[in-house]
Amino acid sequence: MGSLGFLFSGLSNLYSWLREGRPLPRYIHGLGLLGGLTGAWMATLDGGGLRATVTRAALYIAIMVGLVYVSFGYYGGRIMRQREQSSRGSRAA
Repeated sequence: MGSLGFLFSGLSNLYSWLREGRPLPRYIHGLGLLGGLTGAWMATLDGGGLRATVTRAALYIAIMVGLVYVSFGYYGGRIMRQREQSSRGSRAA
C-alpha cells in the first residue's frame, strides 16, 4: 500500500468519521498533545538559530500531531467500525 496509501486512507477515514458527526475520542487529543510536545522537544535537539528553531519546531509539531490523527483515521476508525458492527450483530441475534 505504501506511505501515500496510508496517508490518503487515514485522511479519508478521518473525514468520513467527522462528517458523520461522531466526535473523536478524548484520548486522541491527549495523544496529539503528547505528539506536539515530542515534536517541540525534537526541535530543541537540532540547534541552530532562533528563527530556524522556531520554524523547525512548527514543522516537527505539525508532523507529529498530524501523524497521530492520520494514524487514528487509518487504524482507529477501522477498529471502531468493527466494534459497532459486532455490537449490532449481537443485538440482532
